[in-house]
Amino acid sequence: MTMNLPIKDKLAVILGGIISGDTDRNGCGNLIDFESCAKTILHNIINPNNCDVFIHSWSTDQKKDLIRIYKPKKFLFEEQEMFGFDLSGEEAIHPTKGQLFRTVSRYMSVERGMELKRQYEIEYGFRYKWVLVFRFDYIVLKRLSLNDLDTNSIYIGYEPHWPDIDKECMIYDGFFLGSSEIMNVFSDFGTTILQSGHEKYNFSCHHLIYYRLIDLLGSSKRIKYIYNRFEDFEIWRFINNPDLNLLGLKYGILDTRERTKRLLEEIDA
Repeated sequence: MTMNLPIKDKLAVILGGIISGDTDRNGCGNLIDFESCAKTILHNIINPNNCDVFIHSWSTDQKKDLIRIYKPKKFLFEEQEMFGFDLSGEEAIHPTKGQLFRTVSRYMSVERGMELKRQYEIEYGFRYKWVLVFRFDYIVLKRLSLNDLDTNSIYIGYEPHWPDIDKECMIYDGFFLGSSEIMNVFSDFGTTILQSGHEKYNFSCHHLIYYRLIDLLGSSKRIKYIYNRFEDFEIWRFINNPDLNLLGLKYGILDTRERTKRLLEEIDA
Protein backbone atom coordinates (compact mmCIF):
# COMPACT_ATOMS: atom_id res chain seq x y z
CA MET A 1 0.00 0.00 0.00
CA THR A 2 1.09 3.58 -0.60
CA MET A 3 -0.99 5.50 1.96
CA ASN A 4 1.86 5.81 4.48
CA LEU A 5 4.48 6.88 1.94
CA PRO A 6 5.63 10.52 1.88
CA ILE A 7 4.15 12.73 -0.83
CA LYS A 8 6.47 13.98 -3.56
CA ASP A 9 5.48 17.21 -5.30
CA LYS A 10 5.41 15.61 -8.73
CA LEU A 11 2.88 14.74 -11.44
CA ALA A 12 2.39 11.24 -12.84
CA VAL A 13 0.75 11.01 -16.27
CA ILE A 14 -1.14 7.81 -17.07
CA LEU A 15 -1.63 7.28 -20.79
CA GLY A 16 -3.91 4.42 -21.75
CA GLY A 17 -6.29 2.79 -24.18
CA ILE A 18 -5.83 2.37 -27.90
CA ILE A 19 -4.41 4.47 -30.69
CA SER A 20 -7.71 5.17 -32.41
CA GLY A 21 -8.61 5.52 -36.07
CA ASP A 22 -9.26 8.79 -37.84
CA THR A 23 -12.92 8.18 -38.69
CA ASP A 24 -14.57 7.00 -35.45
CA ARG A 25 -13.96 5.91 -31.87
CA ASN A 26 -13.86 2.20 -32.80
CA GLY A 27 -10.45 2.55 -34.41
CA CYS A 28 -11.77 2.59 -37.97
CA GLY A 29 -9.98 4.34 -40.79
CA ASN A 30 -6.33 5.27 -40.89
CA LEU A 31 -4.29 5.50 -37.72
CA ILE A 32 -4.45 8.94 -36.14
CA ASP A 33 -1.36 11.14 -36.17
CA PHE A 34 -0.43 10.22 -32.61
CA GLU A 35 3.06 11.68 -33.01
CA SER A 36 1.63 15.17 -33.57
CA CYS A 37 -0.61 14.67 -30.54
CA ALA A 38 2.43 13.60 -28.53
CA LYS A 39 4.32 16.73 -29.52
CA THR A 40 1.63 18.91 -27.96
CA ILE A 41 1.23 16.69 -24.89
CA LEU A 42 4.98 16.79 -24.28
CA HIS A 43 5.18 20.51 -25.00
CA ASN A 44 2.29 21.64 -22.80
CA ILE A 45 2.02 18.99 -20.08
CA ILE A 46 4.87 16.55 -19.63
CA ASN A 47 8.03 18.57 -20.21
CA PRO A 48 7.11 21.80 -18.36
CA ASN A 49 5.91 19.82 -15.34
CA ASN A 50 8.79 17.30 -15.34
CA CYS A 51 6.26 14.45 -15.30
CA ASP A 52 6.78 10.74 -14.93
CA VAL A 53 4.83 8.80 -17.56
CA PHE A 54 3.17 5.39 -17.26
CA ILE A 55 1.56 3.60 -20.19
CA HIS A 56 -0.94 0.80 -20.52
CA SER A 57 -2.22 0.22 -24.04
CA TRP A 58 -4.01 -2.30 -26.22
CA SER A 59 -2.12 -0.90 -29.25
CA THR A 60 0.68 -3.44 -29.34
CA ASP A 61 1.72 -2.48 -32.87
CA GLN A 62 2.64 1.00 -31.65
CA LYS A 63 4.61 -0.18 -28.61
CA LYS A 64 8.08 0.79 -29.84
CA ASP A 65 6.96 4.22 -31.04
CA LEU A 66 5.10 5.06 -27.84
CA ILE A 67 8.02 4.01 -25.65
CA ARG A 68 10.40 6.02 -27.82
CA ILE A 69 8.22 9.13 -27.68
CA TYR A 70 7.09 9.16 -24.06
CA LYS A 71 9.93 7.29 -22.29
CA PRO A 72 7.62 5.83 -19.63
CA LYS A 73 8.87 4.77 -16.20
CA LYS A 74 6.78 1.62 -16.54
CA PHE A 75 4.62 0.28 -19.36
CA LEU A 76 2.43 -2.67 -20.27
CA PHE A 77 1.14 -3.44 -23.77
CA GLU A 78 -1.46 -6.19 -24.16
CA GLU A 79 -3.63 -7.57 -26.91
CA GLN A 80 -7.16 -6.18 -26.73
CA GLU A 81 -9.30 -8.02 -24.18
CA MET A 82 -13.04 -8.34 -24.79
CA PHE A 83 -14.12 -8.60 -21.13
CA GLY A 84 -17.02 -10.92 -21.96
CA PHE A 85 -18.43 -8.76 -24.76
CA ASP A 86 -19.13 -10.25 -28.18
CA LEU A 87 -18.76 -7.52 -30.79
CA SER A 88 -18.71 -9.82 -33.79
CA GLY A 89 -22.33 -9.13 -34.73
CA GLU A 90 -25.03 -6.59 -33.99
CA GLU A 91 -23.64 -5.90 -30.52
CA ALA A 92 -20.75 -4.05 -32.15
CA ILE A 93 -23.11 -1.34 -33.41
CA HIS A 94 -25.61 -1.53 -30.54
CA PRO A 95 -26.10 2.04 -29.22
CA THR A 96 -25.31 1.06 -25.62
CA LYS A 97 -23.49 -2.28 -25.67
CA GLY A 98 -20.81 -1.09 -28.08
CA GLN A 99 -20.29 2.04 -26.02
CA LEU A 100 -20.26 0.07 -22.77
CA PHE A 101 -17.49 -2.15 -24.14
CA ARG A 102 -15.44 0.92 -25.02
CA THR A 103 -16.01 2.31 -21.53
CA VAL A 104 -14.94 -0.93 -19.84
CA SER A 105 -11.95 -1.32 -22.14
CA ARG A 106 -10.77 2.22 -21.54
CA TYR A 107 -11.16 2.16 -17.78
CA MET A 108 -9.58 -1.26 -17.41
CA SER A 109 -6.62 0.25 -19.24
CA VAL A 110 -6.66 3.20 -16.83
CA GLU A 111 -6.77 0.78 -13.89
CA ARG A 112 -3.76 -1.14 -15.15
CA GLY A 113 -1.83 2.04 -15.84
CA MET A 114 -2.57 3.20 -12.31
CA GLU A 115 -1.29 -0.11 -10.97
CA LEU A 116 2.02 0.52 -12.75
CA LYS A 117 2.13 3.90 -11.02
CA ARG A 118 1.46 2.30 -7.61
CA GLN A 119 4.21 -0.27 -8.18
CA TYR A 120 6.65 2.53 -8.94
CA GLU A 121 5.61 4.46 -5.82
CA ILE A 122 6.23 1.40 -3.65
CA GLU A 123 9.57 0.67 -5.30
CA TYR A 124 10.84 4.22 -4.78
CA GLY A 125 9.15 4.98 -1.48
CA PHE A 126 6.94 7.97 -2.26
CA ARG A 127 3.48 9.00 -3.46
CA TYR A 128 2.85 11.38 -6.34
CA LYS A 129 1.05 14.53 -5.32
CA TRP A 130 -0.84 14.62 -8.62
CA VAL A 131 -1.98 12.04 -11.17
CA LEU A 132 -3.30 12.91 -14.63
CA VAL A 133 -5.17 10.25 -16.61
CA PHE A 134 -4.93 11.20 -20.28
CA ARG A 135 -5.38 9.87 -23.82
CA PHE A 136 -3.05 9.45 -26.77
CA ASP A 137 -5.33 11.24 -29.24
CA TYR A 138 -5.50 14.77 -27.80
CA ILE A 139 -4.05 17.95 -29.15
CA VAL A 140 -3.19 20.20 -26.17
CA LEU A 141 -3.03 23.93 -26.84
CA LYS A 142 -2.49 25.31 -23.33
CA ARG A 143 0.31 24.85 -20.82
CA LEU A 144 -0.83 22.87 -17.77
CA SER A 145 -0.27 24.67 -14.47
CA LEU A 146 -0.68 22.91 -11.13
CA ASN A 147 -0.50 26.12 -9.12
CA ASP A 148 -3.35 26.72 -6.67
CA LEU A 149 -5.10 23.42 -7.40
CA ASP A 150 -7.03 21.62 -4.67
CA THR A 151 -5.95 18.04 -3.89
CA ASN A 152 -9.45 17.29 -2.56
CA SER A 153 -10.98 17.82 -6.00
CA ILE A 154 -10.89 16.15 -9.41
CA TYR A 155 -10.22 18.34 -12.44
CA ILE A 156 -11.74 17.66 -15.85
CA GLY A 157 -12.23 19.40 -19.18
CA TYR A 158 -15.07 21.89 -19.60
CA GLU A 159 -17.49 20.86 -22.35
CA PRO A 160 -19.37 23.98 -23.60
CA HIS A 161 -22.25 21.83 -24.87
CA TRP A 162 -22.90 20.70 -21.26
CA PRO A 163 -22.36 23.88 -19.23
CA ASP A 164 -24.33 22.60 -16.21
CA ILE A 165 -23.11 19.11 -15.31
CA ASP A 166 -25.70 18.68 -12.55
CA LYS A 167 -28.58 19.53 -14.87
CA GLU A 168 -27.29 17.20 -17.58
CA CYS A 169 -25.96 14.59 -15.11
CA MET A 170 -23.02 14.09 -17.43
CA ILE A 171 -19.46 15.28 -17.82
CA TYR A 172 -16.74 15.26 -20.43
CA ASP A 173 -14.67 12.21 -19.50
CA GLY A 174 -11.60 12.72 -21.67
CA PHE A 175 -9.13 13.18 -18.83
CA PHE A 176 -8.94 13.48 -15.06
CA LEU A 177 -6.48 15.15 -12.70
CA GLY A 178 -6.41 14.53 -8.95
CA SER A 179 -4.33 13.40 -6.02
CA SER A 180 -2.89 9.88 -5.99
CA GLU A 181 -5.32 8.90 -3.25
CA ILE A 182 -8.43 10.08 -5.09
CA MET A 183 -7.28 8.73 -8.44
CA ASN A 184 -6.42 5.32 -6.96
CA VAL A 185 -10.04 4.93 -5.86
CA PHE A 186 -11.53 6.45 -9.01
CA SER A 187 -9.50 4.25 -11.34
CA ASP A 188 -11.18 0.91 -10.51
CA PHE A 189 -14.30 1.86 -12.47
CA GLY A 190 -13.79 -0.80 -15.15
CA THR A 191 -13.67 -3.55 -12.54
CA THR A 192 -16.71 -2.04 -10.79
CA ILE A 193 -18.76 -2.37 -13.99
CA LEU A 194 -17.63 -5.94 -14.62
CA GLN A 195 -18.31 -7.07 -11.06
CA SER A 196 -21.72 -5.37 -10.87
CA GLY A 197 -23.10 -6.69 -14.14
CA HIS A 198 -23.45 -4.87 -17.44
CA GLU A 199 -27.18 -4.21 -17.14
CA LYS A 200 -26.72 -1.77 -14.26
CA TYR A 201 -24.46 0.39 -16.41
CA ASN A 202 -26.48 0.57 -19.63
CA PHE A 203 -25.94 4.33 -20.00
CA SER A 204 -23.72 6.81 -21.79
CA CYS A 205 -20.17 6.87 -20.47
CA HIS A 206 -20.63 10.59 -19.75
CA HIS A 207 -23.48 9.78 -17.38
CA LEU A 208 -21.62 6.87 -15.81
CA ILE A 209 -18.58 8.95 -14.97
CA TYR A 210 -20.70 11.77 -13.57
CA TYR A 211 -22.35 9.40 -11.10
CA ARG A 212 -19.02 7.74 -10.34
CA LEU A 213 -17.47 11.09 -9.41
CA ILE A 214 -20.49 12.12 -7.31
CA ASP A 215 -20.26 8.83 -5.40
CA LEU A 216 -16.54 9.31 -4.89
CA LEU A 217 -16.46 13.02 -4.04
CA GLY A 218 -19.88 13.49 -2.43
CA SER A 219 -20.60 16.70 -4.33
CA SER A 220 -20.17 18.19 -7.79
CA LYS A 221 -18.55 21.19 -6.07
CA ARG A 222 -15.37 19.10 -5.96
CA ILE A 223 -15.45 18.59 -9.74
CA LYS A 224 -13.50 21.48 -11.25
CA TYR A 225 -12.01 22.48 -14.61
CA ILE A 226 -8.45 22.89 -15.84
CA TYR A 227 -9.01 23.01 -19.60
CA ASN A 228 -11.78 24.21 -21.92
CA ARG A 229 -12.64 22.00 -24.86
CA PHE A 230 -11.93 23.54 -28.30
CA GLU A 231 -10.07 26.45 -26.68
CA ASP A 232 -7.41 24.43 -24.83
CA PHE A 233 -7.66 20.88 -26.20
CA GLU A 234 -9.49 18.69 -28.68
CA ILE A 235 -9.51 15.16 -30.09
CA TRP A 236 -7.22 14.86 -33.09
CA ARG A 237 -9.73 13.27 -35.48
CA PHE A 238 -12.15 16.18 -35.03
CA ILE A 239 -9.41 18.71 -35.69
CA ASN A 240 -8.31 16.75 -38.73
CA ASN A 241 -11.88 16.41 -40.02
CA PRO A 242 -14.36 18.83 -38.36
CA ASP A 243 -17.26 17.27 -40.28
CA LEU A 244 -17.04 14.26 -37.94
CA ASN A 245 -18.42 16.43 -35.12
CA LEU A 246 -20.60 19.22 -36.47
CA LEU A 247 -21.18 20.62 -32.97
CA GLY A 248 -17.54 21.60 -33.01
CA LEU A 249 -18.28 24.16 -35.72
CA LYS A 250 -20.51 25.97 -33.23
CA TYR A 251 -17.75 26.11 -30.63
CA GLY A 252 -14.81 27.13 -32.79
CA ILE A 253 -13.24 23.92 -34.07
CA LEU A 254 -11.96 25.69 -37.21
CA ASP A 255 -10.04 28.15 -35.05
CA THR A 256 -8.80 25.19 -32.99
CA ARG A 257 -7.53 23.66 -36.20
CA GLU A 258 -5.61 26.79 -37.20
CA ARG A 259 -4.07 27.17 -33.75
CA THR A 260 -3.04 23.52 -33.81
CA LYS A 261 -1.25 24.07 -37.10
CA ARG A 262 0.60 27.08 -35.70
CA LEU A 263 1.57 25.26 -32.50
CA LEU A 264 3.00 22.29 -34.37
CA GLU A 265 4.98 24.63 -36.61
CA GLU A 266 6.32 26.37 -33.49
CA ILE A 267 7.29 23.07 -31.87
CA ASP A 268 9.02 21.84 -35.04
CA ALA A 269 10.88 25.11 -35.62
